[in-house]
Amino acid sequence: MKTEDNKRMEALAYIIADLKAENIEMTQRVHQLTDDYNEAVWQNGKATMFARSSVDSITFVKGINPLDTMFVDMGVSVKWAKVNIGATTETEFGSFFQWGDPEPKQECSWDNYKWHEGANDSYARYTKYVVDAQYGWNGFTDGKGELDPEDDAAAVAWGDGCRMPTWSEMQELIEGCTWTWVTIHAVPGATATSKVNGNKIFFPAAGFHYTQNTSGYPHGDDPYNWWPGDRVIYWTKTLYSGSGDALYWDFRSAAKHAQDDPWNVYGPWRYISSMRYYGHPVRAVRP
Repeated sequence: MKTEDNKRMEALAYIIADLKAENIEMTQRVHQLTDDYNEAVWQNGKATMFARSSVDSITFVKGINPLDTMFVDMGVSVKWAKVNIGATTETEFGSFFQWGDPEPKQECSWDNYKWHEGANDSYARYTKYVVDAQYGWNGFTDGKGELDPEDDAAAVAWGDGCRMPTWSEMQELIEGCTWTWVTIHAVPGATATSKVNGNKIFFPAAGFHYTQNTSGYPHGDDPYNWWPGDRVIYWTKTLYSGSGDALYWDFRSAAKHAQDDPWNVYGPWRYISSMRYYGHPVRAVRP
């Protein structure tokens, strides 16, 4: 058995990055737990082993930022992500977040909302993001009308300039695109096509998260998921100034729209404020 003195305990000395894009040329140096202290050079997706004595130098080649491949120029002021936070493909729902809490939630209620104090079912108990004293705990206000980075689910999850869209940026996307209700790989949702450059992104109809759905409303395989397949819902980072609610957007299938708005007062798009404890998907933007 090897003694402590001759064990090669150094391993994975340098981790370059978690780069998953294809055709990335990079070099990764790894100290191996072997007697001859080998060097492993990682290049073009595979490792090649060399005796340390045969390696003259190691060159680190900067790879591309994988985030650059995850955003689309939609001809508006910011670029939009192709997938939801917590998802890896355009049709995955990803994670559901209460407004102002970057930790994903399954069950969403007043009882587990981060910025709420005291008894449930009360708007007058918010402890952050309060511009009107009637909605703050014991008259609290802080004048904050948009999420701080540490409370922004996109900023926390992805960093590097990513964040949730503002209300005006969401309106800009809606008005700058044509929208079509489609089904991709058996997942219903809305496709946005830029009026400027023709680029497209898909938003799955993920619905929202609330308390356990025992009412018979559609929920798929997730008992906390309400109206998947019928409603495309996303948070913005903007507080609704008229109450303690936060602003989100909601695009509904033809069937759901006919059910909720039979006189077509609103149209399939709705710019809505919601109680913050509901769990909605998040789509990131960046410059």
